[in-house]
Amino acid sequence: MSRITEGYLAQHYQGLKGGRDAALLDIAQDHALHALHNSELFDRGLVFKGGTALRKFRAGNAGRFSTDLDFTAPDDEVALAALQALDCVEIDGFTFAFDNLGDDGRRGDLRVDTLRSTPTRRQDRARSPRAEPGARDA
Repeated sequence: MSRITEGYLAQHYQGLKGGRDAALLDIAQDHALHALHNSELFDRGLVFKGGTALRKFRAGNAGRFSTDLDFTAPDDEVALAALQALDCVEIDGFTFAFDNLGDDGRRGDLRVDTLRSTPTRRQDRARSPRAEPGARDA
C-alpha cells in the first residue's frame, strides 16, 4: 500500500463536512483488514462480519459508515492472534494500538493515530464467547 495523499483523501470523502476524519478511519480500517489478511488469520478461520463487512463488501461508500470491525474466530488462539496482529503496528502512516484490554485479553479499545489528524478512538471490541460450540468473537 502507498502513502495517502491529500488528493486521494479528498476523493474519498468528496468534500462532505466532517467527512475527512471518517475517511481517514475508513482507510485505516482497510489497512487493518489488509494486515489481518497478510497474517493469514482468515485462512485459520477468522471471519469478518457485521455492518462494516456488509458495507465494505456490498454497499461500498454508499453504505452507512460504522467505526467497529466485528470478527468471529474458531478458537481463543485465533481470536488472540487477531488482536495481537493489530497491536502496536504502524501501516502507511497509521498507528494501531489497543487500550483498556480486558482481563481476558480478548477485548479492548483500538486506537488509531495518524499524522493527518488528531488521534481517533474507536470502540473495536472483541466479544465474549458465543453460544455456538467452538465459536468465539475476536
